[in-house]
Amino acid sequence: MANTETTTSRKQGGTNILPVAVALVAVAVFIGWLATRESPEPVAVEEPDAPTDVVADDQGPATVIEDPDVLSGAGAREYVNRSVQLDNTAVITALGSRLVWIELPNGSPYLVLLPEGTATPSGQVTLTGMIREKTDAVLDEWEQSGVLESDDHRLQAEYGSTYFEARQVQPAG
Repeated sequence: MANTETTTSRKQGGTNILPVAVALVAVAVFIGWLATRESPEPVAVEEPDAPTDVVADDQGPATVIEDPDVLSGAGAREYVNRSVQLDNTAVITALGSRLVWIELPNGSPYLVLLPEGTATPSGQVTLTGMIREKTDAVLDEWEQSGVLESDDHRLQAEYGSTYFEARQVQPAG
C-alpha cells in the first residue's frame, strides 16, 4: 500500500512545468508579433441616418467619367455623392417610368433614376447627375413612392450597389 500512495501522491501533487512554459512562450511570441505589425488604416463607419457630403448641383461642372466601366465594380464608390457626367451612353431598357438600365462599354447594365417628369429616353444619351449608394432604405423608398412598380422591379433594381441619379438627360451628340 505504501507504494500505491507514493505513486498517487506524485500524480496529484507533482506539476509538470513544460506545458506552462510552452503556453507562456506562445503568448509572448503572439504579443511580440502583434507589436511588430503595422496598424491597419482606419475604417470610416457611417451611421445610417448620418448626413452625407453631397456636392450641390451648382458647384461647378460635373466630372466626366472617362471610363464608365469603373461603375460596374468597386470603383463606383470613388464617385459616390459626386456630380458626374456620362457621355454617349446607350439606354437598353426601361424599368417602370423613372428607372432605366444603361449599358456600360463592357456590356454591364447600370441603373439610372430619371428626374421626375422626364420622358423615358431611348438610344444614346448624355447623363449628368450623382452616383448614389443603393441601400435597402433607398429601394424601400422607391417602392413606397411608386418608382418601383412591382416586386419584379424591386428584384431587378437590387442588382449592383450604386446607381446614377440623373438630374439632366440629353440626347447624345
